[in-house]
Amino acid sequence: MHIFRVVLVLATAGLLTADSAAASLPVDPPNPDTPPMHAESAKAAQAFSVIADLGMYSAYVSRGQVNSDRPVIEPALTVKKHGVRLNVWGNLDLSDQVTGRRQFSEVDLTAAYDFPVPVIEASAGIIEYLYPNTPRPSTREVFLSVAWPNPIAEPELNAYYDFGDVQGAYFNMSLEHDFTFLKDRLHLTPGANSGWGSRSYNTYNFAWNVDNETTSDDFITSQDAGLVNGEAYVIAEYALTPSLILGGRALYAWLWNSDIEAGARQIYFDVKQWVFGGSLSYKF
Repeated sequence: MHIFRVVLVLATAGLLTADSAAASLPVDPPNPDTPPMHAESAKAAQAFSVIADLGMYSAYVSRGQVNSDRPVIEPALTVKKHGVRLNVWGNLDLSDQVTGRRQFSEVDLTAAYDFPVPVIEASAGIIEYLYPNTPRPSTREVFLSVAWPNPIAEPELNAYYDFGDVQGAYFNMSLEHDFTFLKDRLHLTPGANSGWGSRSYNTYNFAWNVDNETTSDDFITSQDAGLVNGEAYVIAEYALTPSLILGGRALYAWLWNSDIEAGARQIYFDVKQWVFGGSLSYKF
């Protein structure tokens, strides 16, 4: 973990020494997705950019896990150059139900590369998951993301393998369509996704023990490999300026499997959840 942090800091320093003239290049609205984000065109990927995001949502749900059913703030910072993408994202609880105070309960560090390939969008990288102010141990994943942009419906497959505390795999498939209005200033994107987890992944995240201590290895039960979660959502983005994007989203998340649900009831705040919220993104 310490090596990964050092590499992330050194890589960020290298990116920030890029020619400052790149900051005057035309900018496009940032992608609304949290990491991993879609790859950009080969030309855009070469340009140096910094994107700052600030989101506020009614709850925090990750892969079907309702980690908080109360309001949260999610800041993020992304630096990109020559196809290399570095991202820092955090989840700050506005209540005291997770950490006992209003503080960060998760920080994700992502280092990725967007491949300059035709027809499809592809990226790969590593994510370090930190859980400050909680008993949950840190862990890390490698991932591969592939999407096929087209005018009808864009499919995307994200594959993750946790080689840290979990030692398991998670796959997510999504399908969405982007509607544009007002000369491309307004984007409306409805979509849906579904996730599948390996036996070790599902056991780590959805099995439990007598004391409901999710960090313990003394599980009463294990979970089989299979479908985990589903989401239906709509994302709206409006370009206030070429650099400033106002966003909003509504999402409904659920779990597919009754055994997974049984574990989630013991560990998380619910087994299904509506999430509403908005965000501001600025591209420097």
